[in-house]
Amino acid sequence: MTAPQKQKNRRQTIIDTLFFTLALSTLAAVTSRPPLVADPDIWLHLLTGKLIAANRAVPYIDTFSAHAAGRPWIAYSWLFDVLVHAVYSVSGYRGLLALTTCVATATTGLTALFLSRFMNLRRALILAFLEYLVLVPLKSPRPWLFTILFFTIELFLLWIARERGRPAWLLPIVPLFVLWANLHIQFVYGLGLIGLFALDASVPASIRAKISAEPSPALRGRWFWVLLTASCMSTLLNPYGWKLYTMVVEYATQAAPLAYIEEFQAMPFRSIWNWLAILLIGSAVFVLGRSKSLVLISSLAAGCFFGFRSQRDIWFPVAVSLLALASEMRKGSPEFARSRCIYAIAIPLSLLISVSTLTVGDEFSEQALSKGIAEHFPVQASTFIESQHLQSPFFNSYHWGDYLIFRFPKITVSIDGRTDLSNDYLPRAVNTLTGKGNWSLDPDLKKARTIILERDGALASILRVDSRYRLIYEDNTASVFEPVR
Repeated sequence: MTAPQKQKNRRQTIIDTLFFTLALSTLAAVTSRPPLVADPDIWLHLLTGKLIAANRAVPYIDTFSAHAAGRPWIAYSWLFDVLVHAVYSVSGYRGLLALTTCVATATTGLTALFLSRFMNLRRALILAFLEYLVLVPLKSPRPWLFTILFFTIELFLLWIARERGRPAWLLPIVPLFVLWANLHIQFVYGLGLIGLFALDASVPASIRAKISAEPSPALRGRWFWVLLTASCMSTLLNPYGWKLYTMVVEYATQAAPLAYIEEFQAMPFRSIWNWLAILLIGSAVFVLGRSKSLVLISSLAAGCFFGFRSQRDIWFPVAVSLLALASEMRKGSPEFARSRCIYAIAIPLSLLISVSTLTVGDEFSEQALSKGIAEHFPVQASTFIESQHLQSPFFNSYHWGDYLIFRFPKITVSIDGRTDLSNDYLPRAVNTLTGKGNWSLDPDLKKARTIILERDGALASILRVDSRYRLIYEDNTASVFEPVR
């Protein structure tokens, strides 16, 4: 390579690095809004992390829910709970916002790095940014952020090992599952992905030639089967051992959340993000009709089953769709060696800039974030309950159960966000909270000593005119009632 060509490449590398850093940092900063810390599930994660840190042990028995007290409880995301508790203890709500932004930004950067193996840098960035936009509704302090990140890493390693025929690329996946199994229960999606790669690599060449235009993978199927076995064994390295899989069965068989909880339901197609997901998935289906890649078709089919069943899992088919689109647009990637240098600089720099933006502006101050939380949760009402020494058991709105547990660890609530413990009670709770049917016969409502509801909710409106209950506090967010004895 001549000196002028080297100088040109160096200059282009600098330009691409600055472009990527600026684009990713801007995207992360624009979508890092204060409402991200208003996720109702974060409060139980924080309390669980605090209890684990204090007791140096994970919980096994529930003590928070009135109807599930004493039942076995597996805190399957215990490591995430410890992490968010540590972040919150050091930097408060702003730290939770920074953690969310960092994980989402890192996922996008690694996705772009992966895709740049198939296409030029700018096309890789466009596809990675489209995925980022699709996942904006999921950008909240939840353990699923790590599932999306780890799934991206796993897909990258599996595909490179499959193409190059080098089993060494599979080695990092085993320790990845040790961490994954302690952070989020959706590690099972990752195990399923390995299974699909193993089945694909085990298809005889004679059969593959008849049903697919794709050549046989360079890596034999036995390597993927060994990886699947080792990964399954590694997931048992958690405080609950094999019992963690009982939670997998529990979540796979429960039906109530699919009917009553929005995040578990199918996409409503009321936002641009939903339609963008369909565009990416539809485009992938089109290109796979030509390549007939067995592993991508089966992975996309599995992803669509989970993603269309529950909108919180839409990341699954979108991630596979990006790989399908990239593999179809493959032109060879002479830029990849240079792009690795770009990402090695740009991704850490983007994370630094994105987090730094959270320290600028009044909207990211601790006071502003606390004010935003008070608009979503009964902060002032809880202060009143504290001052008046109101007693449990509480009857509460579904989305406030975790916050009340966080605020009053020694009280019992009627329901919280742990659907594995509230699956049987959830339909009755929803009917009561919406004032349907025989709402007044709800046993948890009848035995409650303190009732705290959304001010504009159906049940709050009913109780205001019901002589059996007395309104003792109300603000712009919550209403507090007590039964008339």
